[in-house]
Amino acid sequence: MSRYHIKISKFWLAICILVLIIVFAAAAFNIILAVSKNKLISPVEKYFSQKITIGRIIYLPPNFIILKNTSFQESAPSTQNPPLFIPTICMKLSLWEIVIKRHLSVSDIYIYEPDINYYKFRLFLKDNFKQIMAFIHSLPKQDINFFIKKMKLDLAKEDIGFKYITADFALIIKGNYVSSFGSINRNIVGNTTAEFPLSYSLKAFFTHDGISVEKLELNRLTFSSELKGSYIGGAFRLGGFAFIP
Repeated sequence: MSRYHIKISKFWLAICILVLIIVFAAAAFNIILAVSKNKLISPVEKYFSQKITIGRIIYLPPNFIILKNTSFQESAPSTQNPPLFIPTICMKLSLWEIVIKRHLSVSDIYIYEPDINYYKFRLFLKDNFKQIMAFIHSLPKQDINFFIKKMKLDLAKEDIGFKYITADFALIIKGNYVSSFGSINRNIVGNTTAEFPLSYSLKAFFTHDGISVEKLELNRLTFSSELKGSYIGGAFRLGGFAFIP
């Protein structure tokens, strides 16, 4: 056997050992996450009376954690749809923070196809606004990006909806400052007529009692507006101008 062949064999052997180490480490981390699922939820639940449930937590090397079938249930047991259900949440961890600073930090969160009941969720925001702001202010001050894909906002008062809004948008948080942009579209079951989406961009910042809106731009094919104001106590207070040709 030639020396070259021995070197190649050792190379592939080292690769196989490295892959096995990664697989075993990922499997061990997944077991730890499964066992610790309730501990991960408890810091959030202490702010709210509602119950948070997560179907599965999965670690994908090198720096992704997946949450499957996450729901925000009302405190009283119900057979109706929850105010918020998210099939998939993908959290991207910062390798720089993990390797250099030895600190677990999330840099990006991708939320896929969240299903929100408008009336139930609006009531939740109204009843829990102070708790929501307290929870936000309790979080570490770090930069983080949210990307929401194919959000569905059900506008029906009953469980079987016929009218809903879909949206795709990004939410970027840097300290207390917030910026966001995306598009919103209305959908009616049985209506095949295509509608032009509403696009928006937002610049705002967190205050001790809510959110101050510096600039909110709304644009559609025949409509545009620029607004500013605040979101306090679960209600928007906005002023500005609109242009309709």
